[in-house]
Amino acid sequence: MIIKRSTHELDRDDQASIRMWVERNKKSIFFYQDTSEMDPFILGIQTEWQLQQMVRFGRHNLVAADSTFGIKKLKYPLCTLLVFDSRHHALPVAWIITPSVVKSDMSKWTKALFGRAQSIERGWKINGCD
Repeated sequence: MIIKRSTHELDRDDQASIRMWVERNKKSIFFYQDTSEMDPFILGIQTEWQLQQMVRFGRHNLVAADSTFGIKKLKYPLCTLLVFDSRHHALPVAWIITPSVVKSDMSKWTKALFGRAQSIERGWKINGCD
């Protein structure tokens, strides 16, 4: 399916469109870093419901990641973070869009994400991440 000039494209310039979308959806953005000479683009999205599920099912448990390449013309991978409910069904609890898998860049958004969970439940952590 191809979407042309839909309401999802807020500006012809992708960077301007993203900035506008981030501004309109602040409540669901847990991390945003615009592209610069030194830093890659990073966008972390998580709804309140997703945060609640991450806290509930991710505590001292497994948080899995699934990544897809080829998002629009930017070619940035979409990473979906998942937790598993009591029936072992996967629940998407956050999305991260970034071209970078460098540890220093990943630690930026993981710290922000874990900080959100810890703001709800002090001491929240997943297995293997101390």
